[in-house]
Amino acid sequence: MKRLMSPLFGLLLVFVPACQARGGDPSGTGPSTPAPPEATASKVPPATVLARVNGTDIPSGHLERALKLFLERNSQDPGSVPAARIQDLRKELLESLVSSELLYQASKAAGISVADDAIAQQIQLLQSRFPSEAEFTKYLQDQGLTPDEMKEQARRNLATDQLIKRDVDSKVSVSDQDIADYFEKNKERMRRPEAVKLSEIFAAADSRTSADARNKARQKIELLLKEVRGGKDFAALARQFSESPDAKDGGEMGYVSRNGSLPVLSEAAFKLKVGEVSDVVETPFGYHILKVTDKRAAGDVTLTEAKPQISALLTQQKEREAFNAYLTALKTGARIEILTPTP
Repeated sequence: MKRLMSPLFGLLLVFVPACQARGGDPSGTGPSTPAPPEATASKVPPATVLARVNGTDIPSGHLERALKLFLERNSQDPGSVPAARIQDLRKELLESLVSSELLYQASKAAGISVADDAIAQQIQLLQSRFPSEAEFTKYLQDQGLTPDEMKEQARRNLATDQLIKRDVDSKVSVSDQDIADYFEKNKERMRRPEAVKLSEIFAAADSRTSADARNKARQKIELLLKEVRGGKDFAALARQFSESPDAKDGGEMGYVSRNGSLPVLSEAAFKLKVGEVSDVVETPFGYHILKVTDKRAAGDVTLTEAKPQISALLTQQKEREAFNAYLTALKTGARIEILTPTP
């Protein structure tokens, strides 16, 4: 399952701890009154200590950075978020920062260390998501981060991840009987939906991308589409030029149903025949070229077919429960002081 912070998003959200990934990102709805732009800016000085965890301060500046990153990640305009929701987010994010600090302290107490090479790899991974080094530098400046601070956050994230793997996930197991019991209880829900097997070539251009970089991404994907339609091998082009994690697999995404996580991709994919290639498809993440390589009708799933998915689901559930219990135990033995109400 997702770590406390995934390597990429943990760095993109340097101060938003991934205990949210264990229990879900802060979410919910508030009154419909939008927050004016100034409402999202804290009136508390950045150095003001909001909380203290076993003697370690959590200043207001860290909370405001977390709030900004959370809103950016969810593509939310601060001016359109209800004022009460901003207040709730600050409370939830402060609690997450406290949990993150507790876990990092536990990793230090356990003697966990992170190699400099591992930190450099994580920084490189993050930087690769930006069109240029200048864009990456600007991102750090926008977040108020120096390169050294980014490295320190990477060190904390990786140390915490090692701690959770060692002390939580390694103790979780799912038996064949657990899987069989789940299958029997959920047979009606286990029907396989109609799906298409999809491959993609992807050019990244999300909400952080400048207009110039977005235009370059669009030009790149259109040139690649011409190459594909000119007879070039789709998988080879994906391996060489695609910017998605599946590039190493020739762009293979696996089977996608009609109610996939990106409806615009599913809609485009289901219009294609096997072997056909789509026009350029735009999503909030960038530009895609799709190719359908197989179609699968809806039908019943056998226990053998369902076993990997059920195992992953039950493992995730057990890991979440074990993580919550672990974090609760840390909090019980810690001295946590909330010194200033969230701004």
